[in-house]
Amino acid sequence: MVFSDETLTTAGTSTLKPEDNVGALAVLPVDLGVRFALKPNFTFTVSGGTRLTFSDLLDGVSNNGNQDADDWYFVAGLGLFYAW
Repeated sequence: MVFSDETLTTAGTSTLKPEDNVGALAVLPVDLGVRFALKPNFTFTVSGGTRLTFSDLLDGVSNNGNQDADDWYFVAGLGLFYAW
C-alpha cells in the first residue's frame, strides 16, 4: 500500500492525515470452517475468520475511531472441490 502526504477528507468536518510509518505487521488469524461431502468426489467448504493486527495503521491512519484499539479485518470463503 502506498499513501500520499495529502490530507484525507471524510464526511463531516474531520480530516485525516496518513501516517508516515508504513511497513510490515504481524497478524493473528482465527478461522472456522466446515466441509460437506456432496458426493464421493465432491466436497463443499464454508469458512470464515478474523485477523487481529497488532497495529492501528492497517488503513493508513491511526486517528480514525478509537485510537487505543488495533485494527481487525474479516475474511470469508466458499469452496467446491473435486478429487479424482
